[in-house]
Amino acid sequence: MKGRVTTQRVEKRKATTLRGQHTRGVLLQAAEEVFGRRGFLSASVGEITQRAGVATGTFYVHFANKETVFLELVEALGQRLENFIVERVAHHGARLSRQRAVLTAFFEFVTAHPHLYRMVRQSDFVDETVYRAYYQRIAGAYAKVLAEAMAQGEVSRFKPEVLAYILMGVADLVGLRFVVWETEPKPAHDSFLEDVVAFVEAGLQRVGPAIS
Repeated sequence: MKGRVTTQRVEKRKATTLRGQHTRGVLLQAAEEVFGRRGFLSASVGEITQRAGVATGTFYVHFANKETVFLELVEALGQRLENFIVERVAHHGARLSRQRAVLTAFFEFVTAHPHLYRMVRQSDFVDETVYRAYYQRIAGAYAKVLAEAMAQGEVSRFKPEVLAYILMGVADLVGLRFVVWETEPKPAHDSFLEDVVAFVEAGLQRVGPAIS
């Protein structure tokens, strides 16, 4: 992809009926598949509506243009990923089992949404604000989990935000290699998950520097 697409952020159009909400959801689901398979520049509104099984005019009732649906989709996926991880972590009350839950939840979500990687990376060229917000949203939630664990003496003390980005970096590339690039990924049962967890646990159990 060459250059950066410049687009004016448009206020989201909210569906006011159940039918409208359903149609909007169908369009977002279709857009996720089309953008993931074709990429932002090659994808078209026509392909999205065809896959969704709705008229082109219906698309413009819900979204101003291709950029708008793409950016909303990236934001929505980021929110869903955050909610998914938070929900999983809530069932783990102590120590490093919560860190295992975070990693497992991330890999499971990526398995269910294999196009996430491509769309997030391309969002940097469509709207850098959305691209940054995606990572900041996840890092914020992760840092909160880590800060709570540090306060309870469950893991070594580091700066929560720094540690969150370190662990996200590990999960990001491991997920790319062993989930996205695999034909039939099974992250919940694959040996790579145990290796990642063992590495993270070893790092978190070491004596870390005090938070300044």
